[in-house]
Amino acid sequence: MVFNFFNIFPVTKMKKLLIVDDDTMTRRLLLEAFKYDYLVREAADGITALKIVLQEQPDVLILDGRLPRLDGLAVLAAIKSDPQMKHILVVMMTGRGQFSDLERGVTLGADAYFIKPVSPNTLKTWILENMPQDEG
Repeated sequence: MVFNFFNIFPVTKMKKLLIVDDDTMTRRLLLEAFKYDYLVREAADGITALKIVLQEQPDVLILDGRLPRLDGLAVLAAIKSDPQMKHILVVMMTGRGQFSDLERGVTLGADAYFIKPVSPNTLKTWILENMPQDEG
């Protein structure tokens, strides 16, 4: 008798997460926190982040505000102004803590705005509570 493990346990499609931060240690910390729950990609600058978003259509981005080559707020604006990408959940995680920065992020369409330092568990909880669920 052949036993098929995959017919017993339903295989769910893992959500895709893109971590965008120019700080290597921050990316590594977040990668460790999310790697068992999401298919994780990383980018260290805004241009690379946008290329990955266009190619892979992640479900959620954790996006730093200050990035080389293309600022995080510019990446946010590009994503949220494009009908093909605006559904992507964008979580800003930045050192920009002034009210005007928060206001600009929200105006551009950030789904959440966290000021560094922020715990990976806080991010995980927020994403879990706000990620749209697949239908059917």
